[in-house]
Amino acid sequence: MFKIRFLFFSFILFFCSNAHGNEYHELWTKCGLFNYSQKIDFYNYFNTKTREQRTAYHEAGHALTCVLLGKKILKATIISDKNKKSDGSVLFLSVPYSSNETIKIFLAGYAAEEIIYGQACLGIKSDLEMATEVASQLCSAPINTQDDVINQLKNELAQTKLLISNNFPLLEKIAQELLAKKELTGDEIYEIVNNG
Repeated sequence: MFKIRFLFFSFILFFCSNAHGNEYHELWTKCGLFNYSQKIDFYNYFNTKTREQRTAYHEAGHALTCVLLGKKILKATIISDKNKKSDGSVLFLSVPYSSNETIKIFLAGYAAEEIIYGQACLGIKSDLEMATEVASQLCSAPINTQDDVINQLKNELAQTKLLISNNFPLLEKIAQELLAKKELTGDEIYEIVNNG
């Protein structure tokens, strides 16, 4: 559901949909990041209104974290793109790409869903894939054999959840504006945060 694409020399990141394999499943299980056996409320997950709300909080997590970490955000949307199988996206600049801040931004949608709903939905797999790849680059190690990658992901997720929790009213405001307008420009998001 939420795939991350590279635009503008790999520094602009676009969140949309992707269908990847389960190559990171074992590592995520070790991290406690994701468990495919967890029970999902599929009725509510596939309910259009509930799914739009979840998407709004997911994208609001990405957007809020971008702003709080000082990254340039261009837009956030919850307009579904059927061609890309995307429920929403956030477009932002992250320089350098391989950084702890980038991992936090990738994990922010996951973190926001866990804070709001108690668990993340199946659509965050591609966000975890990208976070894992960046963590592996920073640790300079093969993904499936490096304990440092696991520790990095766990630490970054914990810090991201704390960051969002400490700024929960802003998450709520961004999510509600996304639900009302479906799409926000970077300037609109900055205004929400600055007027928080």
